[in-house]
Parts: sequence; structure tokens; C-alpha cells
Amino acid sequence: MKYLLSLLCFFYASSLWAADFNKGGEAAKRQDYATAIEEWTPLAEAGDAKVQYYLAVLYLNWRAEPGDDRKAFKWFKRAADQGDMASQRQMGIFYLKGEVVDADPAKAAEWFLPSAEQGDDIAQFLLGTLYLKGDGVQKDVAKAIDYMTLAAEKDFAAAQYRLAELYYIGYEVKQDLALAQKWYQHAAEQGIEEASWDLKGMAEAEKSPTLSSSNNSTPSRNDQLWTTFLQKGEYTQAAEALTELAEKGDKVAQFNLGVLSYQGQGKPRDYKQAFEWYSKAAEQGYTDAQFNLGKMYEHGEGMGQDYVAAAKLYRAGANKGDHYSQAALGMLYIQGKGVDQDLKEGIIWLTRSAKQGNMEAQVNLGIFFIENSRDLFKVDEAIQWFSLAARQGSALAQANLGRLALQGRGMPKNYAKALDWFKQSAAQGNSYSQRNLAVMYYKGDGVEKDLLRAKMWFFFAAENGHAKAAQNMQSLDEDLSTEEKETAAKLIQNCIAQNYQDC
Repeated sequence: MKYLLSLLCFFYASSLWAADFNKGGEAAKRQDYATAIEEWTPLAEAGDAKVQYYLAVLYLNWRAEPGDDRKAFKWFKRAADQGDMASQRQMGIFYLKGEVVDADPAKAAEWFLPSAEQGDDIAQFLLGTLYLKGDGVQKDVAKAIDYMTLAAEKDFAAAQYRLAELYYIGYEVKQDLALAQKWYQHAAEQGIEEASWDLKGMAEAEKSPTLSSSNNSTPSRNDQLWTTFLQKGEYTQAAEALTELAEKGDKVAQFNLGVLSYQGQGKPRDYKQAFEWYSKAAEQGYTDAQFNLGKMYEHGEGMGQDYVAAAKLYRAGANKGDHYSQAALGMLYIQGKGVDQDLKEGIIWLTRSAKQGNMEAQVNLGIFFIENSRDLFKVDEAIQWFSLAARQGSALAQANLGRLALQGRGMPKNYAKALDWFKQSAAQGNSYSQRNLAVMYYKGDGVEKDLLRAKMWFFFAAENGHAKAAQNMQSLDEDLSTEEKETAAKLIQNCIAQNYQDC
């Protein structure tokens, strides 16, 4: 963290000390740091905490010689020991980041606490993040919110934005859109661009009955004969009614004709015709059509693959706040398809989408943070996004949460949680989770060892394409008797009959 020495406007009773201090201050302002250090060091050695702090700031920013960061640490420590609020906060930052000393979140929290209690907004925010994650302290969401709120009320923008995120997403706290909007507004007024985007996203979300509604919007028209046909599954009649409207330029009808053609409802699937109708609606700015057309370009359906065209269409919808388009555009940036690869830009778009409840974006964010960072805070963020997606029923998110619980990564190792997440995911056909369940039963990890149940889950995983599970099942079969194999076969049939529940 960099510090700027602005006007040094405190005074001493001793005129000699004041003169020496002011000489140092003038030297610092003209960036003659050597002279400033020479003038201030005697005052700091004499025990003045404020001078010790300024001297530490000089060493930390200047770092002209090897070991200057350690000198900065020494003077911050001496000032902090005397109760200097800013120095206590900086000591916490040293331990939090592992600068000069080994990273130690528990010691970071010890230093942040007295600084926060004196009212330092940065210390309050950082201490709040530690309580939220249970990093170095026992996890306490209520304390985290309290400390972050103290910082936010002092107009600390990062705290305002983090609070807004927590209240909007509803992770670890009860969702409160009014508070989310309040803190986003404050953060946006301080120039946090993402807060402005999130406010826009909230406004767009309010236009829809749910955040994660189908992309195939239903238009509102007086003449909706075709809607009745669609509801009855009479697609041929629906297409006839839609065609009349579409040929007159109705973009909603054009879009729905594109859907019917793409899905092959009422007539054989026709990607070329779907492309034509989507294009007509997209040219009129219809967001759903732009998104679907972008998908066709991305996957090369009905025409040659064109990532550049896909990115252009996704961006049009993303800029309007459409979370489907934002999620798709984010992945193009992550993969460098149709745009220059830009991981930061990709994460920005995925996050905007995920905050609106887009399950795919939530999962992809989690995967990105797990695969591209060893940072504990990023792992915790991955768990946050996986949890939100898992709550919506994502088998992939559930599988990843099971894996993290099994590994003890980002959370204490917990076989019971791993088993629960794997079972939820396995019931939806996720072969990874099915094989992991099999291994847990085979080894007796967190459950009673059960070779027959292991055989059952190996079987399901193999059926769903997991090559290693097929090998595992063959090896296990060699250890099972004919009777045991028959019993395992019955378990498999019963599980299928129960729709994979309570297996």
C-alpha cells in the first residue's frame, strides 16, 4: 500500500523539535527523502509515534536501498505499539499480504482490531473481510457486516461496494435489495464503475418476473392466436400465425419463428431459416434474437463459425444488461475467441451476469478462480459462486463443492458435506460425482465401506462416459462373488426406479 506525504500540519511545544520536523517535511515535499530521514530519525528515536509513522511511510514508499522495507516495518511497529491507528492498520496489512514477514491472518486481525476500534475505515473493512471468510479469526458474518458497515458509513468505497454485493447476491446474509441499491449508489457516486453497472443490472432485473427466466421471452400483443397454438403444442398452426406477423416486420414474431425453425417444432429443423429469422429480429435490436444468433455464429450452426460476429452480438445484449449475453461475452474474453484474450474483462462480464443469477456464469467464475489462483480469498470467492449455482441445482457446481469439501480446500475437510454434494450432483447424472461417490464407498471415506454401493456408482459413472470408472468397475468385479454381483444389479435397478434419490 502506497502512502503520500501531504501537508504535515501538527506542532510541537519544543521549537527545536518543530524546526527539525518542518525541515524534514519540506525535504519530503521536494522528494529529498534522504534529508527528511536525517531530520526525522532523531525525533523518531526519541519516541514520537507520529514521526515514527511518517518515517516508516518514507521508507516504505522510497525503498532506495535493500532493507528499507524492514526499516519501514520497524518504525510502523514502534508507532503501532504506542497506539498509532494508521501504523496498527499497516502492521495488519504486512501480515495479511505476507510482506516483510510471513503471511499470518491471525496476527493481521490482531493488529486490525485496535486500529478499527479507533475508527480506521480501512482496518474496519479488512477486519470485516477476515471475519466474513473466517481467515485468522472464527467466522462471524454478523461481525463482518458490522465492521464493513462502519467503514462504509465513513464513505470507504470498497466497503460500500462489498456490502452491496453481499446484500444483492444474498450470500452469507439475507438478500436485501434495498440495502444493496443504497450501497451500490454510494459506491457509484465515488466512481466505482462496477457499482454503476450493478445498479443498471438491478434495474434490468426488475423488468423480469425472475432473474433467471427463459431467454425465449413471450411478447405482449392483442392478437396472440399463435401463443394459444404454442401452449397447446400445435406448432404448425403457430408457425402460420407467426409468419403473417413476421413478414410485416414484427420482431417478436420473427424471433419466435427462429425458435421454431431452430428446434424443429412443427417442421424439420432448419438452421438456415432460423438464422434468417433471428437476423431480421436482431437487426431491429431484439436482445433475445441477438443472443441466439450469436450462439449460432459461435457454434457454426447454419453458417460458418464466426467468433467476431458472435462477440459483436453478445456485446449488444450485454450492454443492455442481458445476463445471458454478458455470460457468453465473458467466456469469449476468457478464451480469446473473437476478441483479444483479456481475463480481467472476462471476469467483469461474468460477474455482472452472475450477480443477476445466471447459473452458468456463477459456475464459470467458480471454475476460473479455482483453476487460476492459489489465493485463499479467490478460493473463497469460488465457493461463494459455486454455492449460489448449486442452490439453483447446478450439478457441476455441486460436484465442485463436493471436491473442495473432500480436499479441505477453502473449507475444513468434511466427508459428510462432500458426500451430500456428490449425491445431489450424481442424481443429475454427473459422472465425476458418481465416480467420487463410488470411491468413497470403496475406501470407506466418511461412510461405511460398501463394495456393492461402490459397484453401483461406478456403473452409473461408466454409463455416463467416465472411462476410468469403467476400469474401476471391471477391477472391482474380480473381487465380487456371483451373489454379490446380483445384489449390486438389484441396487442399480432400485436406484433407477427411485430416480437416483436416496441411493
